[in-house]
Amino acid sequence: MSKKASSFLVSLLYLLLGIVFLIYKDSIFSTMKFVIGIVLLIVGAIRIISVFVKNKDSKKLSLIGDFIIGLIIAVVGILLLLPIFDSVFKYAFGLFFIVDGVGKLIEAVSHANVKNKGWWVALIVALLIVVVGVLVIVLWNTVVSYIAIIVGIMLIISGIQGFIAILSGKK
Repeated sequence: MSKKASSFLVSLLYLLLGIVFLIYKDSIFSTMKFVIGIVLLIVGAIRIISVFVKNKDSKKLSLIGDFIIGLIIAVVGILLLLPIFDSVFKYAFGLFFIVDGVGKLIEAVSHANVKNKGWWVALIVALLIVVVGVLVIVLWNTVVSYIAIIVGIMLIISGIQGFIAILSGKK
């Protein structure tokens, strides 16, 4: 699977999941642990598989990083499917956004280094994703439905950003 195809699938999953969060904001967290576990398992598997089918010209360090991130995402997905990890769901969920945001932050900085236009928009989105991850962890019990709305919006933005990157040829 090409990087473009895997980026498309991940962006589509983010977009669809964001819409689900907005529609079912009041009851989303009763079943979200299971859904997020499945989604993370799929996203992790896509990233791992893409490492093995990538072009030989790809940088080895990039491939190792993609494999490790895919493995971490898949393992977190598996852990979320196990009942013993119910109490750590909010941390895993928040950590998912923090890791995703940091990845997008690194990507935005690399675009700034090569003087790509609009890099600062990607930077702002990346910072917002990291902030949402922290808010999910810190404010879980007090504002769960608000977190669902914020997370839904951030997932949609992240999905749209992925589609824009694909269409502009940056992924």
